[in-house]
Amino acid sequence: MSLCVQEGDALVAVAHWRLPNADNPDRNDDAKRSCDIQWIVAAPHAEHAVSRLLNEIETKAARAMCRTLSASGRNPLGVGWFGTPTTWRSVSEGLRRARFQPTGKWLLMFGDTYAPQTTSIPGATFRWNADERAGEWTVEAVLDGDAVGECSVWAIPRPFDGCGEAGEWMTLEWLGVEEAWQRRGIGRALLAEQRRFWRERGARHLLLWTETDNLPLQALASYTGFRFAPECWQWEKSVEPA
Repeated sequence: MSLCVQEGDALVAVAHWRLPNADNPDRNDDAKRSCDIQWIVAAPHAEHAVSRLLNEIETKAARAMCRTLSASGRNPLGVGWFGTPTTWRSVSEGLRRARFQPTGKWLLMFGDTYAPQTTSIPGATFRWNADERAGEWTVEAVLDGDAVGECSVWAIPRPFDGCGEAGEWMTLEWLGVEEAWQRRGIGRALLAEQRRFWRERGARHLLLWTETDNLPLQALASYTGFRFAPECWQWEKSVEPA
């Protein structure tokens, strides 16, 4: 369902939301009572319109016996990150005015596919697992036959295919190294291998998102040339019964 706020001839705020499916056996009781706000957009300085919009959604959610309002899923207006960018100030301030509370904080980072540094790991090989149809590519660092780290990259979602330079971007979905093998350059080597692979296929940029408190990954990404972008916050609010 969608709601909008119009002032004169101008559309100043729009939100799309959905009530829970109480008959879905795959959702727990809390999820069955959570109303999901899938996206919100607003004109600059339209905080008041956003809060009006959210208050109206809350009223409808209370009538439907929802317990929570959640604006915390993967943002469909982005390529997969969670929450709302803090640079969308009218939306963020509107959420605050409507008494939503942040429940999760993510950080966007972006980098180019050139590898400013390469790391050699004696005795290590790379093992690829590609699912072209799903748009997922994972490379593992293998030592003595065991995978000690992996890095996954996903394609930009297909709805963005017609957006200008979308084909030049890929998303770094996962980077992990076994604890016993950390701080040995394996993470840098995996990033460099993914960059080499995508540079040869014509991609120019990588985007990643991580929790704001994941300082080790932020340090590694920054060290290898990634730059910081906006934070994205997830929001939630308890709903009083109607």
